[in-house]
Amino acid sequence: MADDDDKGYRWETEYEKTWEELHEDESGSLKASIDDILHRAKKRLLTDRVTNVRLGMMRHLFIVVDGSSAMSDQDLKPTRLIATLKVNYTFLKFYVNRL
Repeated sequence: MADDDDKGYRWETEYEKTWEELHEDESGSLKASIDDILHRAKKRLLTDRVTNVRLGMMRHLFIVVDGSSAMSDQDLKPTRLIATLKVNYTFLKFYVNRL
């Protein structure tokens, strides 16, 4: 934070002359100069990256199924328990493929 305070606001800094960084080569092309500027910008981005980046996410999933005698009712064919297991199986296949 102290570094930011020393610099002040952007409009308070000296005017940048960006055109002074561009130089023509023998053929009059600016390509080498532009490539050099882009290379330095990419290098700065790579060195300024935060090193404490998480690359993955750990997921935990708990499925709680009622195992009481009410699950043996046949309002869902063949039983509530079998219907619940089939739906959970379909869901888990989708869930695992999304990881």
